[in-house]
This record gives sequence, structure tokens and C-alpha cells, in this order.
Amino acid sequence: MREKIESNPEWFIAFKDAPPWNNTKCTHGKCSDLFHSQFQTPEYRSGSVQSGSCDAPCDCGPNIPCGWYLFNHSHPDCRAWLVSEFMMGRTAMGDPNVHGVFIDDVWEAHGPELEGPGSGAAAHDTGMSPEDIQVMMVDWRKTMDAANKAVIDAGGYTWRLFYNNWTCAQAPFKKHECTEYMAEVCSPEAPMEKNALFYGFSGMTGCGGPNSRIEVPPLAASSLSVTSNPPSHDPIIDKLQHLASFLLIRGPYAWIGWAWLGCGNFPYRPKELDVDYGTPLETCHPVKGSPGVFAREYTKSSIRVDCNKWEASITPKEEEEEEKK
Repeated sequence: MREKIESNPEWFIAFKDAPPWNNTKCTHGKCSDLFHSQFQTPEYRSGSVQSGSCDAPCDCGPNIPCGWYLFNHSHPDCRAWLVSEFMMGRTAMGDPNVHGVFIDDVWEAHGPELEGPGSGAAAHDTGMSPEDIQVMMVDWRKTMDAANKAVIDAGGYTWRLFYNNWTCAQAPFKKHECTEYMAEVCSPEAPMEKNALFYGFSGMTGCGGPNSRIEVPPLAASSLSVTSNPPSHDPIIDKLQHLASFLLIRGPYAWIGWAWLGCGNFPYRPKELDVDYGTPLETCHPVKGSPGVFAREYTKSSIRVDCNKWEASITPKEEEEEEKK
């Protein structure tokens, strides 16, 4: 990005010529006439989940202040680069380990969807008229359509193709909804097996507002520090219950992990994700004679969730054989 900011400034939206501006042009002695917000950048040291921090002024290049810049989607060369290189290059879909991309934020009638102090004044700072914004909205959609098509043509997924595609996506059901939800999905129709399921963990998310899908106990939430290093303890809330629920309902295309964490969090990976549980032998189903209990057999393990007690078990087949003996 720093290379393109310097080599192709026309690919970005500039500040208007004359003040006042709500966002600053200069940070730590570096200035840019290209619009940028300081929110959610490495040197924005608020200590919140939404922002990262550096011990010293962050280095985004010898002449470039760190910040949140705006692409000029009306420039065709910018669109071509965003799709062919930014989305499909070696650091994204061009890497065989990347199955898809999260594309976030939109252009709206009031301007770009930005967050944080001063960001709502992007249209003011750039001098864009309502007519200018309408043009940018149309051109932004052209970029989005081209990007989505390129990813899908490559056999990948974009965020909007996931089931449970919230920014703060955690579990697709709340704890108290377990029985009702499982009764619906653990059925012969098995609706989740026909979807590209995104099942997010709870406990370290960058979201704490009304869109969060699982309640996070205040003590658990406050004990988590925002850091660029791995957490010192397992931050996942109800890990076994949600891992088992994921294994119960998933189909051939499903992912479990973290949704948006904020710029300062290190994505913690539990050891349970590196276990081979086998492949499903059946569809998830209610356990006969045990209302609120659901099960599914895999080739290497037996999965069970008791929604009444909010308990779960993932039992390796070797252990089951030993118990029978």
C-alpha cells in the first residue's frame, strides 16, 4: 500500500485544498495530502480492542503517515489492481492456503463507512458533494462486483457467501437457544450441511456491541488484554460446547475460528483445531429418549451436545472401544 500511495496517488481520494479538516494531514512529522483517518491504525494508542498500538511512532514508510486511506474507485487502473493483485495476488487468493476473503465497509449516501473519531467527516474533509458521493457509490459497486466475480471464478468464498456472515460472527445461536436451534438443524433436512458455514468463537472478539451473538461475561471480557502477542491463557468461552456444536451441524464447506478481532489482537488458535476427528458418518440427530440432547458419529469420534446442561463431549473411537472391553 505504501508503494501505491507514493507511485499512484491518483488511486486515492485527497483532502480538500483548504481547511478546516476534522482529520489531520500530519502525524509524527509526516504529512500527506491524501485523505486518511488515524482511527484503527497501529499508532492510534487508545488501548481499545478496535485499535492497535506501537511503543514508538509506527513506520509506514519514510514519507507516509500511518492512517486509513480511501481508494478512488472511479479510477479504472485502481480497480484493475485491486482485483488482480490485491484480491487475487500472492498475499490473498493467489496463495493456495487462502480459501476466501473478507470484504468489509461500504460507500453510503453520507460517504464511506468509517469508524472512530473524525472519520464520519470524510466527506467534509475531502470536499465531496452528495453528487460526488453518488458517483463513488456506483464505482465502488463496480469494484465489488469485479472482486466478487474474480474470487468466485477462482473457486473461493467472499464474506457475503458465508452463512452467519456478521462482522462479529460468533456462534449462529445463543446458549439459551441451543435446544430450539439444534432441533431445527439436526433434522433429516440438515440445512447447515448445505451452507458454507462460518462458526465463530466467542471470547476475544473485537466487537462488544448489540451485534455480538453470544453474551460475554464482564469478568471474562475485562480479563483480556489487547495485545499483538498471543494471549497467556485460553480466551475462548464455552470452547468444547461450540466446537462440538460445529461438528454436529457442519457440512463439507465449513470454517471455525475468529471473526473480526480488532487490529491489536493476536488470533489465538486452540490445540483442539489440530485434531483429526474424522469424517461424518451420518447427519446430526436427536438422541432417542433424551430430549435436548443431540449426537453425530464421525469415523474417528463420537460427538454429543446436551443443550439442557450446556455440556458437550467429543469422544475418540479408541476410547469407546476400550470402554466396551
